[in-house]
Amino acid sequence: MNQLARPLNCVGRSEATGLKMLSVMNTKNPLPALKLPFATQLASQLLLCAKHKLTGRVDLQLVSGQQWSLYMSLGNLVWASGGVHPIRRWRRLVASYCPQAKANAIGLREADRFECWDYHILTILAQRQAVSDEQILAIVQALVAEVLFDIVQALDEQFASQQGLPTKLFEIQTQTGLRPSDTHTCILRRALTLELEPTLNRVRRSWEEWVRAGLSSLSPDRAPTIVRPQQLQRQLPEKVYKNLRTLADGRRSLRDLAVLMKRDMPGVARSLLPYIEGNLIELVELPDLERPENAARSPSPKTPSSRGTIACIDDSFQVCTQLETILRDAGYDCLTVQDPLQALPSLLQHKPELIFLDLTMPIINGYELCSQIRRIAQFQDTPIVILTGNDGIVDRVRAKIVGASDFVNKPVEPKKILATASKYIVRAVESEPMAMGNEKN
Repeated sequence: MNQLARPLNCVGRSEATGLKMLSVMNTKNPLPALKLPFATQLASQLLLCAKHKLTGRVDLQLVSGQQWSLYMSLGNLVWASGGVHPIRRWRRLVASYCPQAKANAIGLREADRFECWDYHILTILAQRQAVSDEQILAIVQALVAEVLFDIVQALDEQFASQQGLPTKLFEIQTQTGLRPSDTHTCILRRALTLELEPTLNRVRRSWEEWVRAGLSSLSPDRAPTIVRPQQLQRQLPEKVYKNLRTLADGRRSLRDLAVLMKRDMPGVARSLLPYIEGNLIELVELPDLERPENAARSPSPKTPSSRGTIACIDDSFQVCTQLETILRDAGYDCLTVQDPLQALPSLLQHKPELIFLDLTMPIINGYELCSQIRRIAQFQDTPIVILTGNDGIVDRVRAKIVGASDFVNKPVEPKKILATASKYIVRAVESEPMAMGNEKN
């Protein structure tokens, strides 16, 4: 197949920006198409690749320098890459569609660290039958849709910045034969790929909904953060403000919040829009996460200024990431473990002074794991704090029986976590010299 490398001139602009959002979406009567000539021309180029049954990679670059890649197999979409948060996106999708898969337990060898490492991990999970075909397809659909949505938004922003003047907005090139994984055994079946045209139509409808809700200027990859807390507190009920302060802390993007709150992304953005427009909340840039290496993210080597090592054992990626951020910002080293079966080896290796333990996990629950930890001599006196969304008396009594030291309710709040850390780490540090003195005597 000949390479497509010609630039496209785009004219016109969506006139729907600023319209009131629709309160009811009728899927049987799709929304009238917005005028998106630049996206239409891009779609035409991609459909041409599908028509020619391309197997390879389609590279898209905007004049602003932003880049994405779409992978195709016989004209169907296989995978996509690019954007500002590829690692955050992967972790979010796994947490949403197959939290039981333990994708973070798969270490990446140096030879595996090519562009689509996330696709490679997904194919390994498929080979191990750790995920179903339905889960794989859901991840592929969501990832490709997210990338295409970002492309359309970037085109819209770039066209607006050029004040609608006809000019080159992007270039695309194709490279035949390239696959998202360098290993020939790691290619998903055709049934787990996406037809191009229906995928483009779904993304178009998502973008239309976003624009009609007045959200076109908001990037889903940015994180809300409260900039005028006192004014915002006066406008909201105490409980609502308290929850919002926990969520809008500048550490989670709109997409992350949608998954955490189990709501659709436009709904989350619409709920924040009045406060953003009132300059009470800002959307700030958010760095990407580190690429997954193994099941337990080890703490950095201790420094003289470290306040101690704290372990977080929770099968939820969001909870582990949130706790790690809170604790490291406060000067603690943090060991996070998402696979409860890896908890004991990780604890024995790193010997934390405090352990946060989730109560509800697959395979082995918090009660059983707490009991196992207490059977190890060096952890008999280590504080174990249970993380739970249920504050029932039965849970508390049962946890105390198996050796829990304390409880912290979910959702996690930074003040409670840090207060608990200070309470138990101080006790551990104070008891250490006494123990050493006894040994000398």
